[in-house]
Amino acid sequence: MNNTNSFPLWSLQSVRLRIIIILAIALCIEGLMRTNMNMAMICMVNLTAVMQFKQSFNGDLLWTGQEQAWVFAAFYVGSLLVVFPGSKY
Repeated sequence: MNNTNSFPLWSLQSVRLRIIIILAIALCIEGLMRTNMNMAMICMVNLTAVMQFKQSFNGDLLWTGQEQAWVFAAFYVGSLLVVFPGSKY
């Protein structure tokens, strides 16, 4: 009379395994985005704006250290705020 199907955790039909895989991929993407943001900041900011030696590649933006900190803070706070609605459901 009971027609519910029960799959083991390590089966491809298991919903839990699919959710685990999706969460692992999402965490990898988030880590890559965090690293990409840090590397992009280096390329975007003009080196003369932060009082360092002039090198062959200069970015276009004349951001101070405080402005760069605001960009990083907004990125990380935004990532943190996205977690709360997701944890509610």
